[in-house]
Amino acid sequence: MRPAIRNLRWADIDLEGETVQWRAKYEEIGYEDRTAVTAEAVAALDEARRMSPGTADALRDPSKC
Repeated sequence: MRPAIRNLRWADIDLEGETVQWRAKYEEIGYEDRTAVTAEAVAALDEARRMSPGTADALRDPSKC
């Protein structure tokens, strides 16, 4: 799995703008990029966010990986 994906944070996802921001620190190309996502992906991310416990910014729970 790409480091950019593993290190995504909820702050990198703009559900209203339907984009994901890839931070340069973890991106293979070495610079920040923004990618549009589908409506289906936005719906899935929105549901995941609502189901996410607490206020952690990480998309995934490292203890369950």
